[in-house]
Amino acid sequence: MRKILLVRTDASTQIGTGHVMRCLALAQAWLDEGGRVVFLSSNFPAGLLPHLQEDGIRLCDLSAVPGSPQDAVECAKFAQEIGASWIIVDGYHFNADYQKVIKDQNLRLLFLDDYGHADHYHADMVLNQNCCASEEFYPHKESHTQLLLGPKYVLLRREFLRWREWRRTISEKAARILVTFGGSDTQNVTMKVIQVLERVKHSDLQVEIVVGAGNRCRDSIQEYVVNAKQNYELLCSIDTMAEVMAWADMAISAAGGTCWELAFLGVPSLLLLTAENQNGNAQYMEESHAAKIIGRAADLELHDLAQAIESFVQNEEVRKIMSEKGRQLVDGFGASRVSAALMKEGLFLRPAMPTDCCILWEWANDPVTRAMAINKNPIPLADHVRWFEQKMKNAQSVILILEHDAVPAGQIRFDIGEDQTTEIDIAVAPSHRGRSLGTWLLREGIRYFLSFNQSVKTILGRIREENQSSQRIFEKSGFMWEKSEFIEDGVLRYYNYNVNQ
Repeated sequence: MRKILLVRTDASTQIGTGHVMRCLALAQAWLDEGGRVVFLSSNFPAGLLPHLQEDGIRLCDLSAVPGSPQDAVECAKFAQEIGASWIIVDGYHFNADYQKVIKDQNLRLLFLDDYGHADHYHADMVLNQNCCASEEFYPHKESHTQLLLGPKYVLLRREFLRWREWRRTISEKAARILVTFGGSDTQNVTMKVIQVLERVKHSDLQVEIVVGAGNRCRDSIQEYVVNAKQNYELLCSIDTMAEVMAWADMAISAAGGTCWELAFLGVPSLLLLTAENQNGNAQYMEESHAAKIIGRAADLELHDLAQAIESFVQNEEVRKIMSEKGRQLVDGFGASRVSAALMKEGLFLRPAMPTDCCILWEWANDPVTRAMAINKNPIPLADHVRWFEQKMKNAQSVILILEHDAVPAGQIRFDIGEDQTTEIDIAVAPSHRGRSLGTWLLREGIRYFLSFNQSVKTILGRIREENQSSQRIFEKSGFMWEKSEFIEDGVLRYYNYNVNQ
């Protein structure tokens, strides 16, 4: 039976579209795991409906006042009627009492938060994807409440995840500029930035301006740019935001949720603060050299911003560093990690990334691992780095990382031979041994690998005879003993996995 996720969130000109869009990212990850999703809203703009329809997500209307006690009662009742496995609640108008009503009905609740706005947290899980997220935000919570904190949980939609393997080239001069200030931009910061760009000395800029369905000033913006000096294109309510970000050499943006999308795609960005709750996030990104704060939108000085843009356009080195730091900050697996926390007790499998190099070396040199390895000698770091870089470039090698509650917990590697026989290597991190993760890692790793490599015929594992725990894991996972081989310092047992079994 497919597990049902019920999402309770709203969108409007006043509150923007960010809550809906990040919930959609989590919904897509849930769908990818074979679940079903229903959105429940008392205020859902028609312009956002195609996003749900594209993924086959059902939308239901709620008549109660948003965030009211009656809202919570109706939400809980609806969740019971459809048999929801989890309720996701996202919005600043949902408070501690709202959570309590849902939990009093013995329903499982994930509460999305940004700055600890509730007096108390009754939810099973609280997700705060912001860089500045801290346990200090949540001094008043239930003992069972699990906190999912930080940018490793950033929720990105599929349209962005398709760009995971893409790498940006930093141009000497940033001639292509993206301007974006969310779905509504109630302060009309977009117009102010356009007026600043008119003062910039470079006249060969290409500027793409993205405005949402809730932007009430788009007609006046369109009228202004028609006869402007720079080359502008106005894009309204687009479904190709990832492509636009990939196109841009730099961005001028609000410091809200769009920052994560820009960081993931390595877009060097100048940030304007449009709300108080953006300060901590933006400050962290600037300190991490992943973006640069220009100031508060309400205090915007046109001359100062023009100078900042001119300098940024010319500074290739700063933009290069910013792009790299952004990619390191947001790896794109956030929604899958959250979905794994909801569905699989925190177990999640992902492809290895460059940042995994050192931890794989540490695991490989663990004394227990070396004792059970075919070659028992310690591995020098320089040798490991060369080996790892070669594996990452080799299409015939696949390294997957197991995470448990977003912490790296093991690895599994597949090396495809010329005859499509694949050799497998597996290891559980020393810190996670004794938790029965090996069998899950082996089974799920094979399933993941075969979903992308359907021509593979046989998977081969070689295990030292004294490594009985690994032998049991392989046998429980469907591997059959084939033969034994004497080597210089022991005996190797060969295990085969028939892909067609």
